[in-house]
Amino acid sequence: MDTTLVGKTLPGLHCFACAAQHLSFTKAGEAMNLSQSAVSHRIRKLEEQLGFFLFKRLTRQLVLTEEGKRLYSVIQSSLDDISAEIHSLQNQEVGGTLHITSTPSFSSCWLTPRLSDFAEQYPNIFLHLRTRNDRVNFSAESVDLAIYYGKSEHPGLVVTPFMDEKVLPVCSRDYADRKSLWGAPQALASCTLLHDAQPWPNAQYFSEWKSWLDFAGLNDIDYEGGHSFDRAELASAWAMQGGGVAMGRLRLVQDQLESGELVAPFEMDCTASQSYYLVSTQERSQTTRVAALCEWLLQQAQQQA
Repeated sequence: MDTTLVGKTLPGLHCFACAAQHLSFTKAGEAMNLSQSAVSHRIRKLEEQLGFFLFKRLTRQLVLTEEGKRLYSVIQSSLDDISAEIHSLQNQEVGGTLHITSTPSFSSCWLTPRLSDFAEQYPNIFLHLRTRNDRVNFSAESVDLAIYYGKSEHPGLVVTPFMDEKVLPVCSRDYADRKSLWGAPQALASCTLLHDAQPWPNAQYFSEWKSWLDFAGLNDIDYEGGHSFDRAELASAWAMQGGGVAMGRLRLVQDQLESGELVAPFEMDCTASQSYYLVSTQERSQTTRVAALCEWLLQQAQQQA
């Protein structure tokens, strides 16, 4: 291998890869914080060093030559390999066990369907997920991170806002048809309401329905009637079977709404006063594995937003 040639051309090769990606010296310059003329100069110098042209300069158009296409293919493949190897080397330093707690409904409906991506990115971190509805005593329990739904009231702990939430009534399409619910929220008066028994700490089983009915101005509907379950997805599951109308948290029922297993008969979603939070101690939040999980969770939330 001619290391002298490679060493001389490395700066130009990076510039070439960027220009080839955008097929524009101007856009390459913007990406590299260089002027268009500086990019053009580097490419010409690289072509002189290599002894062949990389681009055809057409009117208002930049086209790769055959030699340019071959070189770009090799460079792009090499850059992908380098990027993957750097990521692997960085992540091999992030390892150990992580003890996480979250509510059963959030864990099963939102978190676990996504965790394989985290495990692939951080193969040396081993997760121990435990579901619960009560709060963690961090001073007495070996928990690294808790994911809470409720109010951000955790003095002495590190609290990171995670996701907001919206709530809306959901049911099966057949139930909406039978009860003439489409666009008629007042028809809820003749429906069976399905509740999460404790949507957040110290809440009553009817708290979510009461909040939504107040938002909708339906103060004459009995929000205390119906059935309650100790997990939100159980209420949604019965709703899918035509058992009534559940109060769905959009983050948790989005997949069922998209598949048609559930429908939202009213275009009236209400922003919940509760949100999702990541909670840890100051000491544990500074560990690389907790930081990696928090960063990944926030990225997942942004993708769903």
